[in-house]
Amino acid sequence: MVGELVRFKREVIRVDYGHPGDPEPDFRYETVMKVLIVCDGVKTCHVGFLPHHVVARAQEVNCLYGKFAQVLELNNNDKVGHVRKNKSACNHGMASCCLL
Repeated sequence: MVGELVRFKREVIRVDYGHPGDPEPDFRYETVMKVLIVCDGVKTCHVGFLPHHVVARAQEVNCLYGKFAQVLELNNNDKVGHVRKNKSACNHGMASCCLL
């Protein structure tokens, strides 16, 4: 929601690229940046991930790790225009935020 406080957390997760039922699954370990909601000073749950182009740069990952941000705008409503709304739907949600 707009106004929520979030925190960025670096994690390494196992991503399975194989097909269901494949006897030899194809998986890789990838670094991701989780977005966690902070409520009353406690990290509650993760609500998404930063885009891959941000995580691909180690300098940006190190810069954002552990930082807080406040959500300024969600791009899933009609007010942002059809291009941003479609991109948000394609990416399963997008938001604009400000680092604190």
